[in-house]
Amino acid sequence: MNDVCGAITRKGGLCQNRRGAACPYHTDDERAGATSGQEPIAQEREEGIPGRRDAITARDLHAVAWRLLEDLLEDDRVDAARRASAGATLIRVVEALGEPPVSREQAAAEIALRGMVMHGMPPRNAEEWALAEELFTPDAIAMFRTWKPGGDDAF
Repeated sequence: MNDVCGAITRKGGLCQNRRGAACPYHTDDERAGATSGQEPIAQEREEGIPGRRDAITARDLHAVAWRLLEDLLEDDRVDAARRASAGATLIRVVEALGEPPVSREQAAAEIALRGMVMHGMPPRNAEEWALAEELFTPDAIAMFRTWKPGGDDAF
């Protein structure tokens, strides 16, 4: 009698009745349906979904939230109303997180470019010009094009 019933309840959870097969609330068919549908999920949790595990290991909250939303939308064990509610909550979380972080190299390039512009030096090469066009307004880019190109004599 160590086993619990394990049948799927009306709310989408698992019945925790300690009588197991003698649970007065669920039939053997309900318990069989819950366990047959549960084996792949339990195995999936043990093995871990590569994308989700990688996102958690990397502490990438954006990726974790998107993976959870994807899993939620594909999970037919939970009724549609609960999925919609949980999905809306996850979308609010993603929205509150803001833009996903950029790589360290990208952040360093942005900081260097902003520092150059702050000191009156326009971008030096095509890569910096492309980054400047992402970061600044068209009016600012037009103004940068009027500046004297930087170099050793710029200081």
